[in-house]
Amino acid sequence: MDPLCSVIVPTLRRPAQLAECLAALAELDYPGDRYEVIVVDDGGDVPLESVLAPFRDRLRLTLLAGRHAGPAAARNAGAARAQGELLVFTDDDCRPRRDWLRRLADRHAAQPADGIGGSTVSVMHGNPYAETSQLVISVGYEQNNADETDARFFASNNLAFPARAFREVGGFDESFRTSEDRELCSRWVLGGRRFNVIGGKSSAARAVDIGWRRWLAFGYCMLVIFASVILPLIILLRTSLLSRWGLPITWQNLTLKNYAAFADTGTIVPTALLNSTLVSAVTASACVVLALVIVWIVERTRLPGRGLLTFTSTVTFAFPGVALAVGFVLGYGGPTLALFGTIWLFFIAFTAHRFPFAFMFMRNSVKQLSSEMEEAARVAGASWVRSIVTISAPLLKSGIVAAWMIVFAVTLRELSMAILLYVPGMETLPVAIYSFIDNGTFEIAAAVSVVLILLSIASMLALRWITGKAQMEL
Repeated sequence: MDPLCSVIVPTLRRPAQLAECLAALAELDYPGDRYEVIVVDDGGDVPLESVLAPFRDRLRLTLLAGRHAGPAAARNAGAARAQGELLVFTDDDCRPRRDWLRRLADRHAAQPADGIGGSTVSVMHGNPYAETSQLVISVGYEQNNADETDARFFASNNLAFPARAFREVGGFDESFRTSEDRELCSRWVLGGRRFNVIGGKSSAARAVDIGWRRWLAFGYCMLVIFASVILPLIILLRTSLLSRWGLPITWQNLTLKNYAAFADTGTIVPTALLNSTLVSAVTASACVVLALVIVWIVERTRLPGRGLLTFTSTVTFAFPGVALAVGFVLGYGGPTLALFGTIWLFFIAFTAHRFPFAFMFMRNSVKQLSSEMEEAARVAGASWVRSIVTISAPLLKSGIVAAWMIVFAVTLRELSMAILLYVPGMETLPVAIYSFIDNGTFEIAAAVSVVLILLSIASMLALRWITGKAQMEL
């Protein structure tokens, strides 16, 4: 028997669109006694009974009056009254295809524990608002659902959940007046649940012709790039070539001696360059090795606590570097763990702060790698470690290099943590720049800044050259 479905439609002051939506729902290729339609009026001032009346002989209709608390509350109110085992959400301005509910129900019957989502396609061609909305949805689907076996986001106008599981996770978060679907999808996935994809990816994003306004948009983009990137670089380069900052640019005031500080052992620059390179390289290596092990546990095992492990691996994204550094200074400054003032504390602190970068890059790579060869190696008698080292790691070479390079690049320029962790003799390049500025030596500070920028750019170019464009995207 076909599963009983409850189609929930929130609405607010759009009777014409609601009528078109109900007309499409009345034409669904699904037994009429196996689905109900619940319309939730989110506190609107437009009477809806006259809109529903023509469809009452064709649909099992229920009209609920809401309190204008937003679409999340309206959907939850509909779910609370629903009798179906599958809760199906759409919007009042949507016109589902005839086979829409049939495909959702069949997928639910095959995978009863999974959420189900599908694509959303705008039919309002030429409308810039509709085109922009379609573009946003398309990009969101491409970023989150590139791997259909690990889909992570669907818009709430084409989304279905098993009723029991929906109530177990608490439904939509009513504190979100927008993006409530994104929040629920994230909570669903982090809770160890899965999504099934109906209809594949959203339609490809199409270029929107905005006419002469494209030149305004182009000019604005170029202005932002010039003001935020090009102009500061020009000023840095100009300052690094001056003998005395603040004096007019003349041949007598131009020099390259500021760059000679990298060879002058009487300054902190050579030591800072060595420390930055060493700390960045060790941090990148430690992050990649640790990420490979943890990602394998998360993606290739069914051990309990994998969701918590994922959260722990990315939680330091939320920590300001200076706050994390304070914790390390206090925690490793006592007699028990007396690492403050040593390079080991740099290794530990920077690894903790930059590990999420390696984790995300490695996880993206592992998801694209089939587990069949690993399973074959295990059947042939190889240990878990040997199957990773001899089979998986070589296939993940691009991902490993990408993770290493990105961690190296972001660690190289880290200041907020280094400024609290360093002691004399342990300066890094960002700390050296800060020290020169503090002393009023802007010319050398600019020269060191230029070199630091060039090193970061070189790292990114090397990453792109070695791994290609695909590994530059998360």
